[in-house]
Amino acid sequence: MRILIYEALPDINRAPFIARLAGALQRQGHEVLLALEERLIYTLKGALTEQGVIDCRGVICAFIASNRALRYTVLPTAAHWYSGVTPSNLEAKLKELSSMRAAHFAELFDRFRPDLAMIWNGQAEHQQDFMAWLRAAGGCQTLFLECGWFPQREFFYWDRDGVNARCSIAGRPSPPLDDAQREQIRAWKSAYTAAYRTVVERRKQILVPLQVDTDTNVTLHSPFASMAEFLQHLAAAVRPDYDVIVRPHPMASYPYDIDCGRANFRVDRHSPLYELIAASEYVIGINSTVLLEALAFEKKVFAFGRGIFCGSNAVGRASLDEALPPKRLSDTAEAEALLFELVFRVQIPFSCQFIPLLQQDHVADLGALESEKISQWLADLPAQHSRLTACWSRGMYQLLAWMKRIKVRGAVNGVRGT
Repeated sequence: MRILIYEALPDINRAPFIARLAGALQRQGHEVLLALEERLIYTLKGALTEQGVIDCRGVICAFIASNRALRYTVLPTAAHWYSGVTPSNLEAKLKELSSMRAAHFAELFDRFRPDLAMIWNGQAEHQQDFMAWLRAAGGCQTLFLECGWFPQREFFYWDRDGVNARCSIAGRPSPPLDDAQREQIRAWKSAYTAAYRTVVERRKQILVPLQVDTDTNVTLHSPFASMAEFLQHLAAAVRPDYDVIVRPHPMASYPYDIDCGRANFRVDRHSPLYELIAASEYVIGINSTVLLEALAFEKKVFAFGRGIFCGSNAVGRASLDEALPPKRLSDTAEAEALLFELVFRVQIPFSCQFIPLLQQDHVADLGALESEKISQWLADLPAQHSRLTACWSRGMYQLLAWMKRIKVRGAVNGVRGT
């Protein structure tokens, strides 16, 4: 099977993963091509973000170009397309790049003719040129990839329909468990939470995990435009006799004060996340992964946004017109069924060990492989970087990685993503 893995933002986290994924798929006998972009204009709601133009060349060289077993191609771009990007010329720049992308995708699909395309998330604005091309091209099946849950930094999952609120799991209840499966998930929960078993739960304590404002879970699947709006609603809705612990996302930089000023609200950036979950009676959020993690601790969990849990009653729905916390309870049986499905049927290690076998019956209407022509075209792909450029980029990558470690060193100890 010919598999195209498209990654518009091969950053320090994504590039190592797609390299491992490509290698695992190649070992299954598939012909794999990575389609990458060296630079990216990062926008949100059509506006230029503070990230501006993101340069991924160093990371590509460090993790992909340096691996001779991988086949890859990059969007052929000139530096002037990404220089001097401002809010005033943003629309013209994006239009020019969109036209150039369309021509590149046309040649890519004409030559490689993938049976299957893989893309991370698929909902970000910078991915929509590729998604539009997929819809127009037809005949190519798609798998969407996203982070897993337990823990998030170690797992991913793929789905035909999409990720998070758009994935196939979100549209249906999880299958009920038999006795053996019920015992299996209970044993897993006991082991997963064992380190926090001695933490005493505080009655009337609510943990509120915040998210990154630019996360598509917030921008597309949330009733709030930002964490500022979310906190403003909580300040008005939470009963005054409840204590609220606000947990900022470790990767977020909020351009506003997240302390709402209420005496029963407290911001906690430093306590271990699982310790906070274990100590809380309720966990209330938008659609954070922390809500799913809280199910493992058997907490009362409520969500305002839509997520992978939407087809289940495992997570309660919080309404904008009710006082918090809601008086109704989550469904314990459905929580165990959802956890079982996510843990034992869906998530895959980022190491790509034990990756599910992709077979031809996963893809409809396979055409003739014509492997000789495809292999020749792959062999003819030009070298994307000179050796000197590769060495320079690896050095730049190491410098950036070192600066990143210095920046986040105080925030990562004992902190999990939300």
